[in-house]
Amino acid sequence: MPVPPYRAFARLVLLAMLLGLAACAPQSRLLRAPVVGEGIMLDARASADSGARLVVTAAIVRNGPEAWVRDAQWDEYRVQVANDGPAPLRLTGFALASERLSPAEPTRDLDQLERGSSRALRAAQTAGLVVSVGYVAGSLAFVGAGGSQVALLAASSAAVIVMPVTMIAGGIYMHRKHRREREDRRLIQAEIDRRAPTLPLPLAPGEERSFSLFFPITPAPRALQLIHDAGGQAQTLVLELPALKDLHLRPAKAP
Repeated sequence: MPVPPYRAFARLVLLAMLLGLAACAPQSRLLRAPVVGEGIMLDARASADSGARLVVTAAIVRNGPEAWVRDAQWDEYRVQVANDGPAPLRLTGFALASERLSPAEPTRDLDQLERGSSRALRAAQTAGLVVSVGYVAGSLAFVGAGGSQVALLAASSAAVIVMPVTMIAGGIYMHRKHRREREDRRLIQAEIDRRAPTLPLPLAPGEERSFSLFFPITPAPRALQLIHDAGGQAQTLVLELPALKDLHLRPAKAP
């Protein structure tokens, strides 16, 4: 019995889509050309009697203009730390305080960032905060989709015939997807290691360092704390961040 033309066409279309799926390369999460000089630009600064000076120049949030990873599970703060005093300093730690959550510490470990973000968002919801990851007061919410999906539609009469092709094509694609994800994580971790400092960090008189601090996603951050050693005494420099008081919080009415 001859196959009806519409069924034959459906089979050909599905076969072509599946073969195309197997041939295509999964998309990388790394954004090759982030826009430099945009995002949440800040000029928050504070100084201590010890000579330590702390400046936050920018905050990079998930899927913002300056993001270099799609759907990043962390907040990146670009900072400058200087020693304006006559004696050496030793930077020993940082902490990000928020309105209703425990202070968050930076880390260079990608797994810890992702787990910490999940814990922080659950804690924020428990505390009654309405979270919108990527939202910045006064601008649009930079919230991206969790990932692309491929929908394959075809006539049910063709499903049995193309099942072996579906399994082969799907298996090839998933293998490439997992390999792409592993490579992405390796590259992301290497870039975090390149941007972030290794603590403790000595700072000679007159010396200035610029680097990024990676924190788990922290809604409504209030202040960045710099813990440092000056003359054998531990000191804390607190830098208030009023411009970020609504970060990651969903407003009653979005602008």
